[in-house]
Amino acid sequence: MGGRSPGRRCLTWPSSLARPLLDIRQRAPAPTLFRPLPDTAAGSASAMDLPQTTQPVPDLAARVGVLLYDSTVEVDDLLATAIALIQARGMTVAGLLQRLGDRLSNGKRSMWLEDIATGRLIRLDQPRGPGATACVLDPDALAQGACLLQKAVASGADLIVVSRFGSAEAEGSGLRAEIAEAICAGAAVVIPVRFSMLPDLEGFLGGPGRLLPPSPAAVADWAGDTIPGRKVVAHGSFNPAGSRSDPQPVRLPAKSGLDRGALFP
Repeated sequence: MGGRSPGRRCLTWPSSLARPLLDIRQRAPAPTLFRPLPDTAAGSASAMDLPQTTQPVPDLAARVGVLLYDSTVEVDDLLATAIALIQARGMTVAGLLQRLGDRLSNGKRSMWLEDIATGRLIRLDQPRGPGATACVLDPDALAQGACLLQKAVASGADLIVVSRFGSAEAEGSGLRAEIAEAICAGAAVVIPVRFSMLPDLEGFLGGPGRLLPPSPAAVADWAGDTIPGRKVVAHGSFNPAGSRSDPQPVRLPAKSGLDRGALFP
């Protein structure tokens, strides 16, 4: 999402996640959302104080579906189609979609947030004069969207959809805190991100999510693979105990070596 959102939030969020752990544009070491525990000498007092567990640490970033797009992709319509496929397979979906409305006097189209659970629409951009060209987001609309996304996480839906990871989130504002909340809650999360902003999202996550090509079927298949107990078979039929046959979603390498042509021929 573009622009800056207000600091106002519906719930108090830990400051370590409400703000970026570091400026990812500085490319400092370990630009991660989730800090690792420091190395501690065996047998020291601090090591003895650490909780002892044999449970593996979950790879939370692996539950994030990163829907890459560029100017050739109508990503919001694509995601709406994917949501319909996912719901038809018996999975519940909550979160936010971004929608475009009527064309304005400056030639641009109005921007809206849609609450997937209720269909409620919130205008996202601020109306401006006919000579204005820049897009300015409404802080109140962003605050309402943040509240709706928090409610989506609390609903326990199988899949949480975030409208965008944009420049505001990359800078530490926007819906960044709510995205962190959804991921830390263990939900499967799908986030559209412009191809050029992929490094910013990976810096926020601390590693690559699951890169998804711009295909409704690929998004739906990823959801079926990721959500526990929600395996699906080919052609979209739902089978909780079964598994899905080909085609498999495209698995692409992350960061360096990513072939843009594999996604946008």
